[in-house]
Amino acid sequence: MDIASSIECINTIAGHYAKVNITEDLAARLELLRAAQNLVAALKPPDMVVADMAFSIFHYASVRLALEMGIFEKLVSADRPLNATELAASTTADTQLVLRIARSLAGAGFLADAQTADGQSEFEITAAGRHTIVPSCRAGLKFHFDQNLPVIMHAPKFFRQNGFRIPTTQADGFFQHVYQTEDDCYTYWSRQAGVMENFNTFMQGYFGAREFVRPITWFPYDQVCFDGFDASSGSKYAYVDVGGGKGHHTQGVLEKYTGVQGVFMLQDIPQVIEDIDKTPGIALSDRIERLGHDFFQPQPVRGARTYVLDNVLHNWNDLMAQKILENVRVAMKPKYSKLIVQGIVMPDANVPLLQSGLDLAMLFSHNGVQRSRAQWQGLLEAAGLRIIKFWTPPGTGNAMIEAEVEE
Repeated sequence: MDIASSIECINTIAGHYAKVNITEDLAARLELLRAAQNLVAALKPPDMVVADMAFSIFHYASVRLALEMGIFEKLVSADRPLNATELAASTTADTQLVLRIARSLAGAGFLADAQTADGQSEFEITAAGRHTIVPSCRAGLKFHFDQNLPVIMHAPKFFRQNGFRIPTTQADGFFQHVYQTEDDCYTYWSRQAGVMENFNTFMQGYFGAREFVRPITWFPYDQVCFDGFDASSGSKYAYVDVGGGKGHHTQGVLEKYTGVQGVFMLQDIPQVIEDIDKTPGIALSDRIERLGHDFFQPQPVRGARTYVLDNVLHNWNDLMAQKILENVRVAMKPKYSKLIVQGIVMPDANVPLLQSGLDLAMLFSHNGVQRSRAQWQGLLEAAGLRIIKFWTPPGTGNAMIEAEVEE
């Protein structure tokens, strides 16, 4: 196929999928995306790959500035292309600064440059730009820029000094070294104004993509967690969400399975539990009991049908994660209680860029790790648990690991 025909074919395909909604078929969407990425990789020269990496930080900065300046909201409200002068209106912003930021946003896919007849730039918002209005997306972009970028700049020096080894204790962690603190990152962030608010808002929606990756859309909670619940077993609890934040996961499960018998419980550190009723947009059912609890302490609810660790263990290295698991295992009733661990299962090869990035985020902020199937197996076995099944989602997303007490 000659170049002209190839270009025409690619543009035709792109135009088709711009008008077709295939978000419901995640597997097909991902296969198409991989094929497109393979094409880009084949066409992109090495120097451009390197340059894109080197300058990507500046484009992230343009997004962060746009959030501060209200550029995305202005374009959504206007519902038409705006030039830099119009975008700067009613602010103290320099028009040239707005123009330079908007150019970067257009190159990164958040805006589109719709040139006027006289060749001047006007900018219209794209689907990605419009997505930044979603609260969890906005909070996530702010959180990762404000908290992670100041940290990772110290990575070369830190790992050079320690011989390029992963820290074995939380006290020796990268985050602790950078901020000269013995606190874990959550404790440290809780003392910084607005940080945990951004983090919790981000986690409630995960860049606005939760509807595609949440296990509630595909995992059979009724079959795995609730069938077999026995109120006469010695515990009234059907579902205990350990380290469950402000309860968006627990509330979602209860809303879908309204007929489930037994009591639901949400556990997290006291500060998080106390803040739930102060958080806009969160309204937990009266069926969900709340308990301030540190999961490094013995689990106070014994013999529940199901215990859940939802995106918890990736924050901790194996030593700390094993302690969390052991505290749950001691509370579990053999041959009755289940443990459900939600988390990424890293492939052994060809790891997607997003997942490898999440793994490094865990390393730099938490001294944690995104684990492979073999690593999960070893961790749970070390804590005295037996994996019954790895439940894998359609497309991408977190797996659900079903486990019980090893006898």
